[in-house]
Amino acid sequence: MALLPNTDLLVQLGFVVSAMISSELALWLPLARTFRTMTGIMQAARRVLFSRNVSDSWKEAALPVYAFRILLNSLAMPLLLTAILAPVIMTSILLSPSLSASLDYIANIPNLLLITITSVAYLAVRIRFDAGLFKT
Repeated sequence: MALLPNTDLLVQLGFVVSAMISSELALWLPLARTFRTMTGIMQAARRVLFSRNVSDSWKEAALPVYAFRILLNSLAMPLLLTAILAPVIMTSILLSPSLSASLDYIANIPNLLLITITSVAYLAVRIRFDAGLFKT
């Protein structure tokens, strides 16, 4: 049972717009910075752990701090990914008659391709414009 005669077209248009919003969120949210921070913390912990110049008592004090920082960054990453994907998920829920239909819309291969191609094209154009194409 469709809400509108052109429901599929409306959903695809919604996916295009929400993919652009998600791409913009991916640029603005600190996902890459969080990943780099977590990588740096893991490298620092590894250096401390395998260093012969650091005493065992210092390792016992420092490694739990590193572990807690890794935990915080590990919790932040799924939250950031959820925030990036939220526009696409909300579009699917809002434009479908039921929750199962919204899952069908998201899991549909052509819709996934549409979202992916839209995101890649938007990011390519956006990065090209930021690179100075129209700057004077």
